[in-house]
Amino acid sequence: KLKALTEYGGLIIRLLDNFSYIKTNDIHNLTDLIEFVSNDLGENQEEVNMLRTAFIQREEKGSTVLSKKGMILLHCRGDIQKELAVQIIQLDSKMSIDNYDGDVPVDTIVVMVAPIKLNQKMLEILSEISRNIITEGFSEVIKGKNGVEIESELNMILEKFYQNQMLNIE
Repeated sequence: KLKALTEYGGLIIRLLDNFSYIKTNDIHNLTDLIEFVSNDLGENQEEVNMLRTAFIQREEKGSTVLSKKGMILLHCRGDIQKELAVQIIQLDSKMSIDNYDGDVPVDTIVVMVAPIKLNQKMLEILSEISRNIITEGFSEVIKGKNGVEIESELNMILEKFYQNQMLNIE
């Protein structure tokens, strides 16, 4: 039990260490977004190229657009030095994302990157963040707050998740 909790704790700390909040007006479409995020998260040109390819391949399968929230979840798997990363990007002006039901105006992007070989604990942590965005109030915090407040809410979500693991791991 202690080994599992230690692993959860280490992954959560790594993810929080790699959290970033960016407010920008440099992104106008999905191509700009992928380029911006790949350059920001990649530590070197090899990582930038790998992330760009991974994001493009993932988006070809379909974008994860939360149209009622004006958000897109941009995620991929890629082996980068940061390993686990979450980034919130607020756009000064909306961009349009082509979705199955037409163009959707988006001004908030949630970026998640995980390793190619994703272990179950990593998946559970990222799923918990996604669940809180989709079904809980985290999307309102992301849309209406600044980076410090968003990071604080993310800390609380992950702390609650960790406490639940303490109670449920056998």
